[in-house]
Amino acid sequence: MFDYSSVFSVLPLPAILIDSRGTIVDVNDAYLAAATKTEESASTDALIGRPVWDVAPDDNDPILPKAMVEQALAS
Repeated sequence: MFDYSSVFSVLPLPAILIDSRGTIVDVNDAYLAAATKTEESASTDALIGRPVWDVAPDDNDPILPKAMVEQALAS
């Protein structure tokens, strides 16, 4: 059986998993490291369950641009 969480957590690039409603389901370690550089604190527990728009409010976000989120939700 494939264990997505083992692979997801060690991806070298920041990654965020959202559901079809735009709710954050998971974030990987690289995302947390990048987010910590732009926010005071970022933790998996603090992010899971929040709307992705709280994390990627506009296209100026260097980690997760709004256009990328909109494209993912549309597909």
